[in-house]
Amino acid sequence: MQKVTEVENMTESKSQRKTVLNMYELGEVLARTEQKEDDYKGTYVAFDKENGTYFGLDNRDGKLKEPVEYHSYEEAKRAIDSGENLKASLELTREIRARDTLTAKANQLLNVTLNDPESFERTVNRMGVLRAHGNKFNQNGNQLLLANHQLGTVYAPASEYQKDNSLSEINFQRLHGIKIFVPKVKKGIIELNPATVYAVEEIGQKYPELLKNALAIAQKNSRFLKQPAADRLRQINKVLVLTNQRLNNPKASMSLHIARYLTTSSAGLKEEFKLRNDEKELFRQLPTSERQRIFNEAQKLSRKLNLRVKREFFKEKEHNQDKQMNRSTTKSRER
Repeated sequence: MQKVTEVENMTESKSQRKTVLNMYELGEVLARTEQKEDDYKGTYVAFDKENGTYFGLDNRDGKLKEPVEYHSYEEAKRAIDSGENLKASLELTREIRARDTLTAKANQLLNVTLNDPESFERTVNRMGVLRAHGNKFNQNGNQLLLANHQLGTVYAPASEYQKDNSLSEINFQRLHGIKIFVPKVKKGIIELNPATVYAVEEIGQKYPELLKNALAIAQKNSRFLKQPAADRLRQINKVLVLTNQRLNNPKASMSLHIARYLTTSSAGLKEEFKLRNDEKELFRQLPTSERQRIFNEAQKLSRKLNLRVKREFFKEKEHNQDKQMNRSTTKSRER
C-alpha cells in the first residue's frame, strides 16, 4: 500500500513539474509562490518575451489554469498575491479582442507580402534594414515586420525599459508607440502576433534627460556593431564562406540566399536583397505554405549564422588579447 502511495506521489510530482515547465514555455517566470523545491503548486507571474506582455498563472491545485494577461508586472503580481481567482480587467479584455482582430489582419498582410516575388523582396529588405540598426530584438532573431513609421529606428517594448529604475517615470500612455508584428511559427506556418514597441527617439522627445539610458536598454546587445566595419566584414565573410556550397534543393538554396542577406544586414553592412531569375520563377510556382516555409527556414538559419559570427569573433578577439598579454609578459621577463 505504501509503495502504491509513493508511486502516486511521484506521478503527481512529475505531472506538476510538467505543468510548471509549460508555464516556462510561455515566457520568463519572474515571480512564484511555490513553497518547496519539489512542490510545483503555487502562483506565478510570467513575461511573454515575444509579445511584451505579462501573465498571471495559477497552479495552486496542481492544474494549470488558462493564463490571464495583465498590463504590467505590478498588476499581475498584485493579482496573484491577493490569492483570489485571477481576472483580467474589462479594458484589457477589449484590448485582447482587438489584438485578435489585428492578428487576423496581420496574417492577411503576410499572405500579401508572399503574393509575388517583388512584394517578398520588399519584405526581406525591410527586415534587413531593421536588423542593421542593431536593435536587440532583431539581433536575437525575433524579426519584426513594421508598418511605415517616422518615430525612430531603435526601439523596445515597455516591459524592457521598465527593468531600469531610472526609466520608471516614463508614462507610456503618453507615447504613440509603434504597432509591430512578431513572426511566430505554428506547425510550420508563420503567424504574425501584434505587439507595441516604443522608439528611443520618441522617448527622447518627451523625456530628453532619459534618452541616453533608454538607448542603452534598447541597444545593449549590439557590442558587435560597435566594432570597425572592416572587422565585421572580415568575420561575416569567414562564416558565410562555409555556406558557399551549391545546394541541389532549389527551395533550400533560396532559404540560404535570404539567410546570407539577413546575416550580412545584422552586421550593419548595407546590401540590397534581390531574388535571382530562377528563384523568382520557382517562387511563382510554389503554394503559399511553401513560401512561408522558405521564409521561416531562412530566419532560423540566419539566427544560427548570427550567433556563430559573434561567438567566433569575440572568441578570436579574446585569444589575440591573451597572446598579446603573454608576449608582453615574456618581453618584460627578458628585460
